[in-house]
Amino acid sequence: MSGRFIVLEGIDGAGKTTQARLLADRLGVLLTAEPTPWLGGASPLVRQATPEGSALLFAADRREHLARVILPTLASGRDVVCDRYTPSMLAYQSAAGCGIGWLTGLDVDRVRVPDLVVVLDLDVAVAAARVAARDGQAEVLHCVAEGYQLAERALTAHGWRFVHVDANAPPD
Repeated sequence: MSGRFIVLEGIDGAGKTTQARLLADRLGVLLTAEPTPWLGGASPLVRQATPEGSALLFAADRREHLARVILPTLASGRDVVCDRYTPSMLAYQSAAGCGIGWLTGLDVDRVRVPDLVVVLDLDVAVAAARVAARDGQAEVLHCVAEGYQLAERALTAHGWRFVHVDANAPPD
């Protein structure tokens, strides 16, 4: 018996965390997120690493997350909703200059393929307005949005399933 594994993805400001929480609450399932608290995006390890080094750190974090949280939960028959996963690493690290082929090879054959990846599509201008007040990182969103397109093409070739949801509307 295995639970279902659902991942929510999208550029910053798309509402991944909000929608992941709402979905997990509605379904009564485990909610988890990447990067895990061990690594976190603000970790000095990530901030000081090269793009390739960051990708390796995120991949290591994912392996631990899978081994300690996701796979045991799925094996028990419980479902898991995850806020970010492999597509985020591919999108963000390809935007930072890593080759999508190298990134895909680093992760795709070593992870549990989700049953479904829900991509929250958001206009980059709307995302920029949402995140500008939060963290001033709006200038990289266009590159990350392109990175998500590269990630989806690469992962679809490996059997990943994606659906898109319009995130321009209010959260409910």
